Amino acid sequence: MLHLLLVPQLRDINLSTCQNIVTRSIALTMRVQCRNLLSLNLHGCKQLPADALARLVESLPRLIRLDLSKTLCDTQVLSAIGSSCRQLRELNLSQCRTLSLTSLLYLAYDPRRRLFGCQSLQKLCIFGLKAPKGHLWALLFVLMALPRLMFLLNSSISSVLHLIYKQQFDHSRLPPGFPSLAELFQHRMKARREEDISRLTLLLREIIVVRESVLSVINIMCPYMEKATVFLDDRPLLAYSFLSWRHLTHLTIICDKHRNLSDLLPMMASLGAQLHGLIIRHFFLAEESSFHVLLSYCTNLQEFEGLFLPPRTSVCGRQEDIDTLDWDFSLPCFEFPQLSLFTLEYPDAEIPLPFRHAMVLRQSLVNVLKESPGLKYLTLRRLPFSLDRVFERVLKSPSTALRHIDELVFSQIRVSVQVVNLILSSENELSYLCLLKCPGISETDYNEFTRKVDTEGFDVEIMWKSSYTSE
Repeated sequence: MLHLLLVPQLRDINLSTCQNIVTRSIALTMRVQCRNLLSLNLHGCKQLPADALARLVESLPRLIRLDLSKTLCDTQVLSAIGSSCRQLRELNLSQCRTLSLTSLLYLAYDPRRRLFGCQSLQKLCIFGLKAPKGHLWALLFVLMALPRLMFLLNSSISSVLHLIYKQQFDHSRLPPGFPSLAELFQHRMKARREEDISRLTLLLREIIVVRESVLSVINIMCPYMEKATVFLDDRPLLAYSFLSWRHLTHLTIICDKHRNLSDLLPMMASLGAQLHGLIIRHFFLAEESSFHVLLSYCTNLQEFEGLFLPPRTSVCGRQEDIDTLDWDFSLPCFEFPQLSLFTLEYPDAEIPLPFRHAMVLRQSLVNVLKESPGLKYLTLRRLPFSLDRVFERVLKSPSTALRHIDELVFSQIRVSVQVVNLILSSENELSYLCLLKCPGISETDYNEFTRKVDTEGFDVEIMWKSSYTSE
């Protein structure tokens, strides 16, 4: 039956939903009937032998997108792609067990014909490929051999970029027939000089696992970076290395050492307005206002996730109960017109925050919830204060806050039955409510919530887990 559907008019074929019937005969039919294909998805089609796959891609010179993830793709197939698919822009090779990172050499270069392949390739997905000894040199070769490559995600890329920047090619080992890395570098530099550009830069748009120590090098080599994950150590923050990333829109910053959130503020004062996504993890809330100031710099965010630690100086003596005190902090409010996802975490709800820190954090949370009209996904975990007064303020009539909320997750949060009922009764688009180990919510309360949802006809899925349940 599938044979009858493979007609010459097709430009886009997705066979990932019928993996088990994609065989050699199907590949032969496509070779004859579908030579004008622009997009082909063979994800998981393990019934198709590598030799048949190689002949198939050789017959599809107009391909722009090709997904071979979880197939029997091997080096022979990569050579066929490199030689035949000259217009290919996107290629997915993830979790191909017969490939390794060193196999990618044959995608970028044909040693028999001494020609570069896939010169239009922009996105290459290689998740789950084996990383044998010498794989850094293969990745380095690929980065320099594919001049239009924008997306190549691998945890070793920052190390590879450092090698290119330092031109440390002396210990490289490539198979016979391939140009040396020094020759390839000179080839790329010649092309750059013809464009009147004095240094080698790459078009990469995203990078993961960047250590702060090599951040300045990555910045020089990848001026078009849009998305980066950076691990900070305990050196002074290299703010200038971030500031020249004028195209950066999504930033993840993870702190390995002891750093205060206030350390980020000078950088965010200049960078924050251009960010659409920001993830910050493991910074200390040393100064009470640092989180509020951070948000004030990032009002164009679409997504925010933060995990913050208490000040390193321990809180001693009796703590004031902030849940019973008036809100007398006159903090300025900021609007977040594009924010759709917000996650705020604290390491342990039993570790108190200093009074003023907790008050500012709570009022900042109210500001975000009230001034984010498009908020859809909200997750709050282990915050060290009750959320009752937060939501009472946010939803106080007449309120338009949380009208578009779709998913709400409370994990190890102090919240009362009354506030959960207030959320369920408010005008919103809630479809999923998670109450995970919230000490104020019992199984009886959960049953009442589900009964309320059923009785009033709400289309809401409620998940509950007892606070006494072990992990």
